[in-house]
Amino acid sequence: MSKNALKDSCAKLSSQVNEQVTILQQQQHLIRLFENFGNQLEKATISHTWRNCNQIYNDTHAKLEEICATSNLNELKEMCLYILWNILKYRQIHKQALYNYFFSKYYISSPNLEQIF
Repeated sequence: MSKNALKDSCAKLSSQVNEQVTILQQQQHLIRLFENFGNQLEKATISHTWRNCNQIYNDTHAKLEEICATSNLNELKEMCLYILWNILKYRQIHKQALYNYFFSKYYISSPNLEQIF
């Protein structure tokens, strides 16, 4: 085998190894995203965002955090509208019962109130 052929073989093998390492790293990043956001978002949403961000971990992570923040805010708005509707509808709500309901929902959803005001 000539030196050039050997050199080409080594270069090709090195390239294949680098590709495999890159693929493994990308898979590890994607798994980490599933671990971080899997309980808040659907796996399809995470995968779709990963592809849209060209499989760049930091970009995907930032976008998924933004999606989660928006989702939490929408849930909080929906909950507030539901409570206000019941107050208007029934006109008979005990002050302490309303306080307890708000208190429990606040600690369950743990929203960032600075986003609202």
